[in-house]
Amino acid sequence: MAIRESPPPAQTIGVLTDNTGGAVDGTLEAVSIRTDKFWSFSSPSGSSGTFFWGGFYLNSGTANDFSAGPSFGTANASYAAHFFIVLGADTVDELTLTVTGTSINDTAVRTTSDTQNIVIPISTSANAYYETSKKWIGAVVITVASGTAKTCDFGFSKYWDANNSDFTVKGLEVTWLGGANDTAPDIQLIHHKTTGWTYTGSGATYPTALASMATDHVTEKQIVNNQDGAWKRSNLDVAVLGSASEGTLFAVTTTSNKAFEAGTLQLTIETSGEVNDNFAELATKVNAILNTVDRHGAFTT
Repeated sequence: MAIRESPPPAQTIGVLTDNTGGAVDGTLEAVSIRTDKFWSFSSPSGSSGTFFWGGFYLNSGTANDFSAGPSFGTANASYAAHFFIVLGADTVDELTLTVTGTSINDTAVRTTSDTQNIVIPISTSANAYYETSKKWIGAVVITVASGTAKTCDFGFSKYWDANNSDFTVKGLEVTWLGGANDTAPDIQLIHHKTTGWTYTGSGATYPTALASMATDHVTEKQIVNNQDGAWKRSNLDVAVLGSASEGTLFAVTTTSNKAFEAGTLQLTIETSGEVNDNFAELATKVNAILNTVDRHGAFTT
């Protein structure tokens, strides 16, 4: 006879919270929905350094003023990322850069020979960050359309924005199995935004991390070969404007090859909205049911 395996623990899919209370009278009420996003990660076996999950920053590695119309990226590469620049000096007049290439939008519309201008106002300070609203696949060409050229760091940026929606970061949890000994690793949660960038001439430095495993764990931050490890934060409360070109991504830094054999990155977020309070009452009951349903579809008691 067939033996059914024991079901896994019940899992919470999401929590919808009524923020206002009061009688159920059919009016609109504010609600908060808390959900978790997961990414699996590991370290390359042949290299160490900083690698990204939930997005990426691809820096040029050298600065350029774009007066010669350089290209960036690799032909046919599937970046689907924004092109960005970080100013290396104050502008003395309005500077307009033109990015040309193949764009792709979030509804899968691909446009060849597309263009978009980046307009930088006069007297904009060094370290200012600008990105195209369009996303690019393959290589792009950058030219100076008008104004006095200024040397910039530049590259591609991709980040998780909850499908272009605003949300609040509430916490994170990371678990892993060590694949090699590493005495100086780090895992960082980055808030992608237009402020906090620094020009270096060899690749822009992204904003200060919202949280850092190395900062939290101090001396006991090391990765040990074939041993488990974890990092958790439950006290985050950071608004991210996913509808306005903000987002998040994780940066994982190692100094040994294959430091992380395998791991999981978990981000807990909260979104807000309004629902009819009759639905809010129903949602509370549905949440209770969801918390008792296992992945096989069976109810637990």
